[in-house]
Amino acid sequence: MADADHATGVVALVNSLRLLGHDESFTVLDLGLTASQRRELSTECAIVAAPDHPRHPWLLAPSACLAVDAAIVVYLDCDTLVTTRLDDIFADARAGRVVAFADFLADRWFAEWETAFGLEDPLRRQPYVNAGFVALSTQAHCDLLTRWSARCARLHDESVRITDIDFDDPCALPDQDALNALLMSEVPAECAVAYPASAVAQGRDQLVATRVVDRGGLRCERDGTRVRLLHAFGTPKPWQRAASRDLPRDAYLKLLRRCLAGPDLAIRTTEPLVPWLRPGAMGALTFRAATVWDACRGRTRGLRRRVGLVSRRSDARRPSRAGGS
Repeated sequence: MADADHATGVVALVNSLRLLGHDESFTVLDLGLTASQRRELSTECAIVAAPDHPRHPWLLAPSACLAVDAAIVVYLDCDTLVTTRLDDIFADARAGRVVAFADFLADRWFAEWETAFGLEDPLRRQPYVNAGFVALSTQAHCDLLTRWSARCARLHDESVRITDIDFDDPCALPDQDALNALLMSEVPAECAVAYPASAVAQGRDQLVATRVVDRGGLRCERDGTRVRLLHAFGTPKPWQRAASRDLPRDAYLKLLRRCLAGPDLAIRTTEPLVPWLRPGAMGALTFRAATVWDACRGRTRGLRRRVGLVSRRSDARRPSRAGGS
């Protein structure tokens, strides 16, 4: 799902899957795309209008999954890039498993979920997963998406906070908390599968530590482990102009350039790109300059703080959301 500010992320995500050889159909929930963005994305995606009732985008994740009938549904946040084929995940979903990746908040659990989400079965403890990637069979779990949507509907927009999130709030990550509550109660334990968090690079530190082994084939590794998904959660996004002051030379940014320019892409966007993502020599030079500047700022942060040029408050980096956008 995407609005006009996030369409570039969808283009890159779709291109990453097409580069890996996936030919499955895509559906995009339209939260405010422009006419030209709809035309561009419609070459590879079905564009579906968002529900009439206004809801915060995070609470519409299950609506995106319900937009088109499909035997296997895979939901991905628009700030993700896929770097390996998903055949084994499809196989797990067909076998009746609900597949997601463990979140960095792997131990997140609240007894209050039982009341907050009106759960029909007692909560158990199991790994907390990230809702930025979810795969399931609608035949094996025919009403899970509907139940997820209903739990999201119990939450109000005013309870959703994008910044300064209080992680001690049981519903601080609304759609993600609702999904995990269901997976820890109404979905049988043997059907809820959490792929290891090491298979995902999520957030600045992990993305910087991830090495792009094969740019053409999107292959990435971190600490000798193959990384399957790059997740650039937080704001601003690397394709937005506001990111110019904070551009680490990380795996997501490197492959974002790969997935937005080139003759072998399924969608060759004509939308204006920020300078560091534009194709050609000038774009590459701007990319290099911006990431070098960010690295220099990082290395001198301690000195600048000591002389009063950086406040501890402004220098603090906390993710705006564990699950992306």
